This record gives sequence, C-alpha cells and structure tokens, in this order.
Amino acid sequence: MNTPKMNRDNNVPVICPYCGQEMDDGEVMSNGPCALYWLPSDPERRALAFRGGRGLLKNVVSGNLVQISIKGNYCHTCRKLIIPTEIQP
Repeated sequence: MNTPKMNRDNNVPVICPYCGQEMDDGEVMSNGPCALYWLPSDPERRALAFRGGRGLLKNVVSGNLVQISIKGNYCHTCRKLIIPTEIQP
C-alpha cells in the first residue's frame, strides 16, 4: 500500500490543483549564481537527487542569483511547481 506524501507543515497530503494527484513536498534552492534546483524534503530522496544531479529547473532563470531556499510542492504528473506566497501590500 502506498503511503501518502505529507506536507511537512501540517501532515496533510498536498493535492495538485491541476491534475488531482499527490504532490511532493520540498524546496526550490540555488547552489550558485545561475541555477535553481528542486529537492524533495524526504532526506533519502533528497540525497539521491542531489548526488545524481537531478532536479535542475530548466529555462527559469536569467541573471545572477543569491543563495535561496523556498518551500514548495512539485507534481511529477503535470510537472507543476506550487510555491505558496504572501505578497506584502
């Protein structure tokens, strides 16, 4: 039986609003001046993704970045990344 993926903040599965499938919890991170990576929050999967060079977000960045880390959820089915935000007025 598959264990549902849980959101780290409230232990509730996150469902993709586009396709209805469960999403992976993780972070968008930069490791240098011009690349962004998606890394799952699960420590084992995170280590495998980082060592394997997986998770590079293509065609999203132009220019220079500082180091960042942003919580978000990724849907492997429809390849959508959801980043919850609050915009200060």
